[in-house]
Amino acid sequence: MAKGRILVLFGNIPLYGQERENIEAIAALVEKGWDALFVTHPEWGHQQVQPELDARGLRWTTATFADRFDRGMGARGWLRRLGQIARGSWQLRRILRAYRPTHIHLGNPQWFIAFFPVLLLKRTPIIYRVGDVPAQHRWVLRALWRHVLGRRVTRFVCISKFITGRLMAAADVRSKTAVIISRPAVRGIIRRTPLPAPVPSRFTFVYTGQVTKEKGVGLVVEVALRLCAERDDVRFLLAGDTSWNNPFAERLIRHVRANREDDRILFLGYVDDIDALLAVADVHLCPSVWQEPLGVVVLEAKQAARPSIVFPSGGLTEMVTDGVDGVVCADKSAAALEAACRTYLECPALARKHGAAAKASLERLGVNEFAERWEEVYARAARS
Repeated sequence: MAKGRILVLFGNIPLYGQERENIEAIAALVEKGWDALFVTHPEWGHQQVQPELDARGLRWTTATFADRFDRGMGARGWLRRLGQIARGSWQLRRILRAYRPTHIHLGNPQWFIAFFPVLLLKRTPIIYRVGDVPAQHRWVLRALWRHVLGRRVTRFVCISKFITGRLMAAADVRSKTAVIISRPAVRGIIRRTPLPAPVPSRFTFVYTGQVTKEKGVGLVVEVALRLCAERDDVRFLLAGDTSWNNPFAERLIRHVRANREDDRILFLGYVDDIDALLAVADVHLCPSVWQEPLGVVVLEAKQAARPSIVFPSGGLTEMVTDGVDGVVCADKSAAALEAACRTYLECPALARKHGAAAKASLERLGVNEFAERWEEVYARAARS
């Protein structure tokens, strides 16, 4: 008999770190003997989320998720979204009756809004994994966190001390908040992207994640072009989706081609098998210029015994100890990133030393107790 039944509201469409780590938390509980059922998007879930769940052996169903409420959407937009909420809530009510969950898992305020009539009436404990900074730029969002989520949610689980501080500013929930740092996600390999072979004569830097300005990819390309023009013993591999409505990525790719460095600065597209990619890397890059909540990609690099170069952004400084298991740049600039890259280029043995320390640091971060900590949260919520 299962220890409990977890209904996971999961209307996400892409598969980025936030999505993968919510899946990882539930998978850890399933490993411990809990049962779980994901409620996924009926129109878009088949693209990435449902195949990933299938690959992980996790069950799913579907229900209507309301579109986001945006400014200027007009009366028709309001009616459409309210209709979606009504339809989705009716469908969720039927799922609740059939599945009879002991807990409801949430990772996005939008999914609470999508089913709020049922969630406000149902007294099933809600566990909210806070993986992003709570939005506070509109009064309705401030009210949502302080007066609705802050009261209705049974337990909040923050992914870093940085996120905990932002949550405390949004709602007075200290007494029911825990911090659990994510563990490196196990990926269901749906498609295998051909990867470049190891080149012993070239030091390899790897970036994994979204190819956006906020993630610092433009700075990576700037530094890569400078270093590749200067020396022959270096290359850069960038993994991240560039195929869907990403003019920023397209400009970077054209810029690299114009400089005739596309044989050493490679845009690989979306890569499922991150372990295989990191196996050909010497150093991992994570120069996020925005306030990164945690940096799951850093944890994946640690698992592969690769040091990370990070910017002093959000929770990244909690993941990397400067000069021990990676480098925390002095500031968020191309110059600082270049200096960190040169540190490893001038002493490759230091990269191996820091890589070993990076893997060992997973124990310090509590990653080895990930499943036990999540089970404690769920057991405590059941008792309350």
